[in-house]
Amino acid sequence: MAAPPPTPPNRQGNFNPRPAPPGAVPRGSHAGLPRRPKADRLRHLTPRQILELLNAEAFAEWQGIGFTAHATLHWRCNPAFDPSTWGRRLTRFLDKLRRWLKRQDIPVAFAWVNEVGREYGEHTHLVLHVPKPRRGAIGAFNAFKASLHAWIMETEGFNPAQVDRFGKPWPAVKITGARYGIHNRRMRSGLCKYLLKGIDPKDLAYTGYGAEPRAASLGIRPRRNAAPILNQRFGASRSLGPAARRAAGWVELRSLEELHARLNPA
Repeated sequence: MAAPPPTPPNRQGNFNPRPAPPGAVPRGSHAGLPRRPKADRLRHLTPRQILELLNAEAFAEWQGIGFTAHATLHWRCNPAFDPSTWGRRLTRFLDKLRRWLKRQDIPVAFAWVNEVGREYGEHTHLVLHVPKPRRGAIGAFNAFKASLHAWIMETEGFNPAQVDRFGKPWPAVKITGARYGIHNRRMRSGLCKYLLKGIDPKDLAYTGYGAEPRAASLGIRPRRNAAPILNQRFGASRSLGPAARRAAGWVELRSLEELHARLNPA
């Protein structure tokens, strides 16, 4: 009786006697591992946006203009806010912010992330650089916070007496940064984790141990947006963008290990 013919090789030239199970990668270095689910770009940050934010943050610190303040803008504290114009309104605000920072003689270095919360709706997280003076750091930072807060309230027409559905005060603008700003690596890493909580909890990263949720690999606790975001989810000032980084000779963070180290300093 003749022997059965050998199993034909796959494209890599290796024998593959068994087909990949449903929902698994059919071939290549990840063959047999679960496929990455299709990204929901309206509700979650993409892996590319995560890369961009962490490179912008690391590049800012590398230049000596790391993020030292975090502001949250609750857009529904403006009675005239229309979600359909959120993107255009944010663009105008950021253009005004650039000019305001230049008038204050502060380097233009910022990044932002849009989110939709269940309680307070559309809001923007903004992180930016505030120079740290040699003396009087606490007083100087508090003065800056007060100045920036007043400028945003006036520029965006926020209602200072806004209350939430429980009748409690609802601050339109909240600016944080410890006692005198976000001033060390661990604090900035914690802030980045918070900004990246919009990561897709179902997205997978392929590691030497197989496939695992990207959020778990990076040490991020994901939180789903209450509603889709139709406009841009993330952005940064041009001073921290890809072109500026290339011109300065910045070596991009790319691997999962590099991103994990950035978010979880020893």
